[in-house]
Amino acid sequence: MDSTTPNNFIIACVLLAGIAFELAGAAATKGSNCFQNIPITVVAYALFMLSGTAYIILVSMVDLGVGWAVSSGVETVGAILIGFIFFKEEITIAKLIGIIITVFGIIILSLTVEEDWTPWPNTWNEPLWTTTKDIAEEEMSKSLISDADTYEEKVMLY
Repeated sequence: MDSTTPNNFIIACVLLAGIAFELAGAAATKGSNCFQNIPITVVAYALFMLSGTAYIILVSMVDLGVGWAVSSGVETVGAILIGFIFFKEEITIAKLIGIIITVFGIIILSLTVEEDWTPWPNTWNEPLWTTTKDIAEEEMSKSLISDADTYEEKVMLY
């Protein structure tokens, strides 16, 4: 890892900060009573701005799809739990099933950032399909190499 690549601890700290600000903002939003409690409404906006700032930093360090999806999943589960604990909202069977599916999704997405974990075909990060443009370019490259008569001509193609 070079000096410009953030380590996992920094990524985790930024992710957790974003999640904490987002969940606190969600709780403040509920407590703002639809803009009737102005101070809490201002706090909610400030917390969402801090959360947005953390996510801007986060997606500069990790893939957008992974970072955003993991944080959104954790926030969804956290929001349901905050609603249950602080606002006496119900957790239904449907919400419980949704939480379980979300947690498994977070685990699977988290595995995609591990370089050592390589299931079929080679890695989770390898695309499962490609565009027709990519296929055409690859086929053209193969045909140019097979048409070259000598090793030197093949090397010159690259």
